[in-house]
Amino acid sequence: LNRHDNSYHVLRAQGLVLPGTEVDGFYIADGDAGAAYPHQYGAGCLIQDATVIFKHCNFHHCVAGFGGAVANLKGHATFVNCQINGNRCTVYGGGLYADEGLFSLTNCLLTGNASDQADHAGGSAIHSLGGSLELECCTVADNYAPSGKAIVTLTGTFPPPLYVRIENCILYNGIPEL
Repeated sequence: LNRHDNSYHVLRAQGLVLPGTEVDGFYIADGDAGAAYPHQYGAGCLIQDATVIFKHCNFHHCVAGFGGAVANLKGHATFVNCQINGNRCTVYGGGLYADEGLFSLTNCLLTGNASDQADHAGGSAIHSLGGSLELECCTVADNYAPSGKAIVTLTGTFPPPLYVRIENCILYNGIPEL
């Protein structure tokens, strides 16, 4: 058995907007999203136009083009007491990637994620393109990109992000963090 015989996405949420859609206590590992669209996004979980709450989950050792652990395409993803560690992407968002989506993280640990080919934009832990980002009481440490940053939010030609809020967090050893 090896990573290449695993599914592209361990979990997939599409069009789920009902309140209370929760994933609680799962260990999500070894997804391999290395194919053509949409299978280059979110090896741990691909969210498309959906609202999902993750509680007490661990995303580990997932590899994708965008969003090694989770890719959020125009959705709303909330993480509470989760660990996102040891994931990798070949382009952007070693841990998390959003394209016009919202990420909200509380009491989460993002460590050891990597972005292999990130240019100046980076995003070894989190890469948000035209979306919003909230981090509260989180630790973002020891994430790596050859160049760039651990946390990146960009607007490009998309509408500007609604907001970025980082409160009571530890940002460490991402060279640089933001």
